[in-house]
Amino acid sequence: MNIAIGDLHGESYWRDMLKIPADNYYITGDYFDSFRLSFAKQKNNFIDLIDEAKRNERLHLCIGNHDLHYLISDWQQYSGFQYKYAAFIKEMVEGALPYLKAAYQSDSGYVISHAGFTKTFMRETACTSIADVEQQFRANLLFLGFNDRCPDSYGDNIEQGPLWVRPESLMADYYFPKQIVGHTEFRGGIQRVEEDGTDFVFVDCTNQGFQWFEF
Repeated sequence: MNIAIGDLHGESYWRDMLKIPADNYYITGDYFDSFRLSFAKQKNNFIDLIDEAKRNERLHLCIGNHDLHYLISDWQQYSGFQYKYAAFIKEMVEGALPYLKAAYQSDSGYVISHAGFTKTFMRETACTSIADVEQQFRANLLFLGFNDRCPDSYGDNIEQGPLWVRPESLMADYYFPKQIVGHTEFRGGIQRVEEDGTDFVFVDCTNQGFQWFEF
């Protein structure tokens, strides 16, 4: 059994997740930019999380747009950017990059990422696999940034990448038929859409407390 939880934004729900016996644990990213928690709490939580990832090979961390923008802030900054602490956060995220991946694929076929993969994004970037995406991301951090050629500032466009695409566009133009994503907040709890051989699970609901998806 595997477990996935959504965006953290400084919350420590990953500690609760690790108390549940599982083969693998996944988090969809966004470790910073809480509107509720102090920077000190966000910082300490991230340090503890990365320390755990270094020790625990079963813990898999996706990078989110609220982590990435500290690395590419000279070109892009998104809502919630913490200007006062930006230099410090950038240093922490840079140090943690070996443990922050664009996506993972489970043995059961689910692809776990921050926002998901569309056919259009994969085609336009000449990617055919998660490994291709990861390689391009490591070569150019802006590769996962917001696609500012798209007219929708919310990111609801099939050309957006795995840190930005929104659920409607993802389901309309999916590349992988089974995806677990965060990024878009669902106040009604974890949402799952299964039809025509596809399975989309939206886990960004940590604003309501600890919730997890087993697969």
